[in-house]
Amino acid sequence: MRQKTIREKKEQEKIKQENIKQENTVQENSLTAGPIRRPLVRFAIPVILSMLAAQLYSVADSMIIGWKLDSDALAAASNGAAVLMFFLFVSGGMELAGNLLIAAKKPVFQKKQMEELTWNLLFVDGILALVMTVLGIVGFRALLILINTPEEILADAWLYGVVYMVGLPFQMIYDLAKQILIGYGDSKTPLYTTLFTSVLNVILDIVLVDLAGIGGAAAASALAQIVGCVI
Repeated sequence: MRQKTIREKKEQEKIKQENIKQENTVQENSLTAGPIRRPLVRFAIPVILSMLAAQLYSVADSMIIGWKLDSDALAAASNGAAVLMFFLFVSGGMELAGNLLIAAKKPVFQKKQMEELTWNLLFVDGILALVMTVLGIVGFRALLILINTPEEILADAWLYGVVYMVGLPFQMIYDLAKQILIGYGDSKTPLYTTLFTSVLNVILDIVLVDLAGIGGAAAASALAQIVGCVI
């Protein structure tokens, strides 16, 4: 009987130590409990690196278009990108809203409720992306004229923008999915996918610009975003 009591005490002590260890681990990785500096830096670094990697899309397009084509093609891509920024700003607003909503509801929602919220966000974002894509393709030329795009590069700027717009629904869902993961507390997975799609975009740029000119550069970005969305 005494041996049994001793054994039970040892088991209880072991469970107690494991609970303490688990609580310490939670506090170490939590942004709402315990010291914040270390978990904040650990969480923020992948986010910062993701943002830097995402800039490779536009930088790679500009560098490779300027390298393989000419100054007119580079100017056309710049004008097309200026119009695309309007649609990307809307996409960025949806990403930020989704991130904040997930982060706010995670502490109070059950797992099923979080799953429903996640799917609803992706569904609304997908519908909005389809509407914006149709409007963008139909009105892209008018928007280029509105910003005084020179006539000699208008056709190439339109081609760049319209081809890019084809991948917009995938890009919006892909970007929102990354922000949802960050809202859940996972900042590393978005970093890995962003690095992969950025490198893929560069490779596709080099190949497709030779094959299809400025349209190939836009197609490279669109294809990389589609792959990221599927992943």
